[in-house]
Amino acid sequence: MRFPIIPIDTTASTVLVLIAAVPLTISVFVVVNGGGPSRYFASQSWISLALSVGLPLLVTLLFVYFLYGGHRSSVTITEDALEFSVPVYSRSIPLDTIEPTGARIVNMRTDREVRLGLRTNGLGSLGYQLGWFRLVGTGKALVALTDRSSVASLPLNDGTTVLISLEDPAAFIQALQAATERS
Repeated sequence: MRFPIIPIDTTASTVLVLIAAVPLTISVFVVVNGGGPSRYFASQSWISLALSVGLPLLVTLLFVYFLYGGHRSSVTITEDALEFSVPVYSRSIPLDTIEPTGARIVNMRTDREVRLGLRTNGLGSLGYQLGWFRLVGTGKALVALTDRSSVASLPLNDGTTVLISLEDPAAFIQALQAATERS
């Protein structure tokens, strides 16, 4: 059963577009102020051209991928796993590693029990948190948050928590509990 993650909002999309534009702008500035592409090829310093254009292009493509994935992420419950499909951090979580009785709905805007701390690996922008974060006082979390008021919190056996923004977290938790009972 597939549950779409709430798509990122206009503000988060705008922030990602602006962040993606910065490396390209810097790249164009460096190439133009350095005498243009012909200077790079004339002096055979194609390596510096590749670095000044190629690296920013890769960074831009990464942010475009985050933007694209922010609108198409989902969580799917299969017979034996929870398929977490998000940009860069997709993974399959075996159902037997999830503690279904600890799964609950959290409103992170009002509840102070679950709070994100330091981002250890991931993306944290206005309205979009994705990746690995420390939780204040309780360990680490794999996060896909686009709306903090509609979050499913899933504790795993290893102490990790999975936090996912879903349209209907109650239906997701109910389906997850039914799937873990069958497996």
